Amino acid sequence: MFHRNHTFTKHIFSLAVGLALAIGLAHAFGQTARAAEQSFVSVLGVTPEGEACLMGGSLRNVIAEPDVLVDFMKHKQSYALVHLGDTRGEVVAIGAPETPEQGGDCEESFIQELTLSPEQLGLLQIAVKGTIGDTKKRLPKSVKELSRLSKPHIKLVMDYLVKAGLKDPKVHLRQVIETDIDGDGKTETLINALNTSNGDTLKGEYSLVLLVRGDLNEPQIVEIHKEISMEDEAEPSLIVAQTIVSLIDLEDDGKLELVLYGAFAFGEGWQVLRVRKDNSEQILFCGCG
Repeated sequence: MFHRNHTFTKHIFSLAVGLALAIGLAHAFGQTARAAEQSFVSVLGVTPEGEACLMGGSLRNVIAEPDVLVDFMKHKQSYALVHLGDTRGEVVAIGAPETPEQGGDCEESFIQELTLSPEQLGLLQIAVKGTIGDTKKRLPKSVKELSRLSKPHIKLVMDYLVKAGLKDPKVHLRQVIETDIDGDGKTETLINALNTSNGDTLKGEYSLVLLVRGDLNEPQIVEIHKEISMEDEAEPSLIVAQTIVSLIDLEDDGKLELVLYGAFAFGEGWQVLRVRKDNSEQILFCGCG
């Protein structure tokens, strides 16, 4: 009789221990899931019409692809809108991200609906998961977009194109932006230059995004984006018109990532680029075509 009771007691004890472990693991998993939810940042590219495409972001300050973050994204999450280095108010997610219909050029993208007001439309911008206060910590301290372009800016692009092989190129500057992209206290210059007819490919067409360090007369140039047509071709131009949309520190290392929006004859897309020393690399993307 004693042996039977002892066995029964051991069985009950084992069940209790198992249940306690299960509860502990569930609690730990719940805490881990909640911590992951709180420690991720998702970044959406938002068109002037308000369509928001998930580029990805970071999880515990490590760059994360869209399919990693999409499970954490939920209805009514708050986002801060950002253009260049300025916030433009908050919006809220409507539902969770969805993929477009299968078979289209955008089928691998995630689209998120947002509560954008009419006043918040009309610009290429990004939406960053979190409050405006949280987002401002990841933005540059200062971003200056120059409206008047100096001769040194024009000469720099002219010299660059001549060195690339163009004779007497036409210089058209779309954007010139000054900011500290490295977090070292020194200002860099971002130059976006474009010359294309949007028809058949013509010699001399180009699309450039350059990061310039140091004096404009003795520049250190990092090529962010470079397309140059060296001859006429009887086919539609594939040159991508780029727009510098924003800068944000996704990795919380004091260095800014660059967000570009590009469009050409057969598609459009968003990309996040990491710029380090003398090179740049695309780390996130969302688009069609």
